[in-house]
Amino acid sequence: MADLHRDRVRAGDGPFAKQTSKVGLFREVGAPLVRQKTLSGSAVTIEWIERRGTGAVDWRYRQDRDALFYFEQGIVACRGELDGRGISRSLNGTSKLAFIEAGSTVETEVEVPGRCIYWVAFIDKDRLLGAEESLAQRRLESRIGIQSSAMASTMNSLRPELVRNDDLSTLYLESWATQALVILHRALDGTAPRGLDARIGKSALSKVIDFMEANVGADLTLQDIARLVDLSPRQMRRAFVAATGAGPSEMFTNIRLERAARDLRQSGRSVTEISLDCGFSQPQHLATAFRRKFGLTPTEFRRSSLS
Repeated sequence: MADLHRDRVRAGDGPFAKQTSKVGLFREVGAPLVRQKTLSGSAVTIEWIERRGTGAVDWRYRQDRDALFYFEQGIVACRGELDGRGISRSLNGTSKLAFIEAGSTVETEVEVPGRCIYWVAFIDKDRLLGAEESLAQRRLESRIGIQSSAMASTMNSLRPELVRNDDLSTLYLESWATQALVILHRALDGTAPRGLDARIGKSALSKVIDFMEANVGADLTLQDIARLVDLSPRQMRRAFVAATGAGPSEMFTNIRLERAARDLRQSGRSVTEISLDCGFSQPQHLATAFRRKFGLTPTEFRRSSLS
């Protein structure tokens, strides 16, 4: 599909590339581009980008559309200035997201020790929301290092559309972007439920997520997870859903599938080996869950990631 707004998203490869021809807008990344895939609609453009860094990498950015970044892999920290304010953020666990409002300025260094993969969703909010003026006019402040497992999950749901990239993808993109904006507003402007979220707390939530990531091959129970943060299983489930939008079991399955996807991309091990390492007793169980999440079988996913 043709990108009707391609001239609105300009990029430069290499540190401090020339500013774009559109005055005041720039997009400069000091790490060589390896691969890029793009999916475009009238109001939304999605980019999947792979680069290779060697440590501290310059990132300078200002565009005239809102942008949601998902630092999927290999980008570990960000330091510098966002709209003139000093920032220093780790980009790991559930904090791999950033929202940059149209017109905001990013002048930072990001830590990229090697291969990195990230997503960018450029959203023309006025065009997307049309008559929904009340939502279109609600501002979201720029922020780097957002915690939202629900948002990370919905970013990953775009993966099959990058492969398909057919006439229906435009409809999917606009529906996806509307959902993403709702999730962002709830995550950033305080409209999400707070009562039960406070019971688990950010540090405890990170502890649970880290525990899941370190034990993807284990048969963890809700009791195991609840015991980690001194909650009952029922309290754990309710607080976890309030904090992340997903249940502990759903989150653990999602972490396992993300690990399987990473191993399919980066290793030559068999699907059976990866299934067992990621906690699936049979390759068929992995295939069923994998297709439900990514729209592809593990074998198809591996083939598409190599193409």
